[in-house]
Amino acid sequence: MSYRVAVIGEGVIDRFVESGAHHDVIGGSPLNTAVALQRAGVETHWWARVSEGSEGQVIWDYAVSNMVSHPQLIRSAEPAPIVTIELSTQGVPAYDFALEGAADWQWSTDECEGLKSGYDLIQIGSLTAVMQPGSDALLSTLRTIKTHSPETVISFDPNARPAAAPDVATANAMRSRIVEFVDLADVIKVSDEDLEWIDSSLSPDATAANWSLRGPQLVIMTRGEKGSTAFVQGKAVVHVSTVEVSLVDTVGAGDTYMAWVVRGLIADHNARVTTNTADLEKLLSTAAQAAAITCSRKGCNPPLLSEVAL
Repeated sequence: MSYRVAVIGEGVIDRFVESGAHHDVIGGSPLNTAVALQRAGVETHWWARVSEGSEGQVIWDYAVSNMVSHPQLIRSAEPAPIVTIELSTQGVPAYDFALEGAADWQWSTDECEGLKSGYDLIQIGSLTAVMQPGSDALLSTLRTIKTHSPETVISFDPNARPAAAPDVATANAMRSRIVEFVDLADVIKVSDEDLEWIDSSLSPDATAANWSLRGPQLVIMTRGEKGSTAFVQGKAVVHVSTVEVSLVDTVGAGDTYMAWVVRGLIADHNARVTTNTADLEKLLSTAAQAAAITCSRKGCNPPLLSEVAL
């Protein structure tokens, strides 16, 4: 059976700076996730607003070449967002954002209407979920979908970007909006670093456990080199280790992991969230393997289905 999957969110120019030189790569967490899903064998529609400018055209061409474009992708006069990524000697990225006024955040309610057309799973996350004015329109649309089509799975990856907040008030608004999406989602993938920023009053484990009691059936917390843990009904139920590889960088690893979680729900569980322990161990282990392959390559270059042992 074929399932309909939508991934909502930004595509950006990732400008890598290393040893005084730079080169541009197409990125953006949601676009990375859409591409990773398509490469994993899941037909995926990328829902985005893409600049009509030259940098937006590069993003558009990348989406088309990776088969995630669709007729309702929106072209807009606003500029494309640019994220400068400075890599440490260990390959760990630090980010700087040029986002103000970008096409990606200007969603209107009318532009979101097509999302109501019967998707089995809708993935949202990263900056698109929190940047205004579009965040309000997207949250309202997904709430409507959840009310009228509760069988639609909503998956959420906060992929928090504190550096994108110009001031404390904006940062607090972003945190609050993330929690609103948490309450709406069925499944969440979130890093321990994200959780530390979202709620510094609790440990990441405590926050993940709390989230799994708010509405999501499944919360998966990734811990970098320490592996990942699944939380169900307030308890940690499965932990898997990271797959060791020769590390090049970690760019896009979380996006690939998210894509393979979605792929597992689609391919193995008929687009439904599983909470069975054995199923979760397989789900997390496969996602970890796919993410490790991405870490062995420069930039976000997710694996093909044939490269991951199932």
